[in-house]
Order: sequence, then C-alpha cells, then structure tokens
Amino acid sequence: MAVAPGSGGRGRAPSSLGKQRNDPGLRGDPAGTTYRCTCCGRQYPSQRGNFFTSKSQLFHGWGGYFPICKPCTEKYYAWMSSEVYGGDDMRTLHHMCRLMDLYYSEDTAAAALVESRPGFTPLSSYISRLTVSTGRKTNLSYIDTILEDLDAEREMKDAIRKAAEDQAEQILADARAEADRVRGDLERKLTLDDIPTEIKRRFGYGFEPEEYQYMQEQYEDWVKCYACDTKIQEELFKNMCLAQLNIVKAQQSNGDVAKATKAFNDLVLMANIAPRQQKDLVGENDTFGTLIQRWEEEEPIPEPDEKWRDADGIKKYISTWFFGHLAKMFKVENDWSAEYEKALEPYTAHPPSYDGDFNITGDGGEAELEADHGGE
Repeated sequence: MAVAPGSGGRGRAPSSLGKQRNDPGLRGDPAGTTYRCTCCGRQYPSQRGNFFTSKSQLFHGWGGYFPICKPCTEKYYAWMSSEVYGGDDMRTLHHMCRLMDLYYSEDTAAAALVESRPGFTPLSSYISRLTVSTGRKTNLSYIDTILEDLDAEREMKDAIRKAAEDQAEQILADARAEADRVRGDLERKLTLDDIPTEIKRRFGYGFEPEEYQYMQEQYEDWVKCYACDTKIQEELFKNMCLAQLNIVKAQQSNGDVAKATKAFNDLVLMANIAPRQQKDLVGENDTFGTLIQRWEEEEPIPEPDEKWRDADGIKKYISTWFFGHLAKMFKVENDWSAEYEKALEPYTAHPPSYDGDFNITGDGGEAELEADHGGE
C-alpha cells in the first residue's frame, strides 16, 4: 500500500537555522523565531519561500501561511495525483484547494496546467496565478468555492424549474384551448341551414335538424347494407327511417311504441330484408336452377362492353351457321336466317342469264330464227 509522504522519518533541522533572520509575518514574530512543518517536523527560519500562502482564516494566526512546507506539500500533491486521481491534475488541484482551504477556480487551474513556467510545479503555478487573479479580494477560501457552486446549482435548479413551469403552463394552455374547442362544438346548436336541401326533400319538411341528421344516418346505413337500385327500394328505406324516428319519439314521450315498431316491421317485410327472409334466400331446398333464376332477377350479369361482346367471333359463328341454318331448314324467317343467307351468298351458284335478241326457250325465238332465214 502506498504511504503518504511525511508519515515517518521526521527529524529536526540543524540548530543553526534558528539563528538566521526571520520573516516577521503578520504577527510580528521576533527575530530568531523558527517555524516547524507539521508534516516532516523540519524547522524553517522563515515562512516566506518555504510555505505556501493562504488567505484562509484557519491560518491567519500562523502569518497567513499553510503550516506544511512546500516540499512536503509538493510530495503530497504528487502522491495524490499518481495514486488517487490517476494523473488527473485538475482533480488533484481541486483536492489540494479543499485541503489547504484555497479558493478554487477552474479557469485558473486550466491556465496553470497549460501555461506552465520553468521552476513552477502545477500547485505552485496555480497559487501564484490565484494571487494575481483574485487581486485585492481578501479572505477568499474554499468556502467561497462552495458558495459559488451552491449558487450555480441553485441557478440551474431555478432554470430547470422555470423551464418545467413554462412547459407545464403551455401544456395546460393547450389543454384549455382544446377543451374550449370541444365545448364550443358541443354547445353549437345544429340549425336547419346546416341540413342540405336534398335531405329535406327526401324526408319532407317540418322536422328538427337533429331529426334530419338521425334519419340521414339511418338511410346511409340501409343503402350501404342492402341494394337500392329502384325507386320503390329508395321509398321503402326512406319510410323505414321515418318509422325508426317514430319509434324513438314514442320511447321518449311514453307513446305507443308497439304500434310504431309494428309499422317499422311491416316495412322491413315489404322490403324483403327481414332476417328470416334473408335466411330463406339461400335455403337447403333451393336447386341450382332456382338460385340462378333468383340471381338473374335480383343481380343480373351486366351487359359487357361493346368491344368484349364477341371478341373472338364465336357468337356470330354459332348464330349464323347453327341457329341460322336451323331457321332456314324449318323455314323460319328471323334475324338468324337472314344472317345465314347473307353469309351463304358468296358461296351460292346461280343459273346464267343472257341479254339480247336470242331466245332458245320460247316460240318467239323460233319465229325470229325463221325470219332470219327468209322463210326457207
């Protein structure tokens, strides 16, 4: 284990040192006074040059000097730096300032380490610069460093608290604004001007705005769930919405709910969308033919686009040469038979016909022939 310097091997300096002239110091010590280092025990005839100065009140009665000689203090600094702080001089200087009750300035410490002068150690350079930087500020000690750190910490806490308060106020302001907006939307009363004319025409005039809104919502749900391709279907859905509104009114006014509900159920049955009716649409006894018939009646296949009606010509081929031929055989005159004759025309052979005065088929022809021969 490392041993701190000054822990052993202490001795006395030669007695002749006590006869040298002494620095009077703050107390006005008489000549011949010697000063013993509290670490190594060596006696010095003068404090100046042998001990570091300190403005701490703890050492005021010792002439304003640190009671450990410079060699012991430098050895202790070197030991602390290497064994405790791993060569970190900034942290070592901070520790020495706390130990010697010196005012600690991070800027002064950095300058002392960067701009080291010949013959000065980091500690002696720092104390020298500290005396210049503090100037006439007397009685500065490590207590002032603690007070400055507390002030800085207090300022930081105040800044954090202020930022948190500002953020909280902003959050509350945003929440109040959102609450006011929602409250305004809730308090805003719906008017008839907000209802489109189309909705008024669909359900008729004389209803309240909220009633129009309710019926329109129900109508959109009905046409979304069921087909509405005809006028009668549209009317049925409209009357169902009116019936639903009557049920709500009857419930609110303690009216005849059963009568209103029956009217609604009758409309549902008329529209063929009752649950049992929907179940019967595809029953277990339905044949494939009846299903096709129902599908063709309710949702027939739409007419194809013109360019896809007979893209490969197979429809025309079958209509002409199959249906057209059958129609011709049975002497049925229709579009198919006409298309068949038209298609057959390029392949049909007709008897020849002659234009002129020669006729081999009738008497007139023979007379003309005899006349040509002069009655021979």
